[in-house]
Amino acid sequence: MGKHRRQFSAELKAKIAVEALKGQRTVQEIASSYSVHPNQVTNWKKQLLDFSPEAFAAGRALSDQADEQLRTELYAQIGKLKVELLCRSRHSNSYAGFRIMPTRLGRRR
Repeated sequence: MGKHRRQFSAELKAKIAVEALKGQRTVQEIASSYSVHPNQVTNWKKQLLDFSPEAFAAGRALSDQADEQLRTELYAQIGKLKVELLCRSRHSNSYAGFRIMPTRLGRRR
């Protein structure tokens, strides 16, 4: 039966790549401490450098999309509240013309 390939999580790859970018230890030292091949450390470091601009651009695009969705929801809520306020003001004004006069009991003419 053949050997199974080890799979590493994205978080671990990022952690190793960032550590390699810092340059405090050599690639060989990092690879031996995480029990990976030095070529993997180098490849992950290269991937991090290649895709880091896209990570920031994608984050901004997602932020813009979320802002737009929130803005749409808020405008819809404002419209709903305006209609509700208009209906209530019309309802209260319809009774404004009818004043109920108090009765005067006990007064003779």
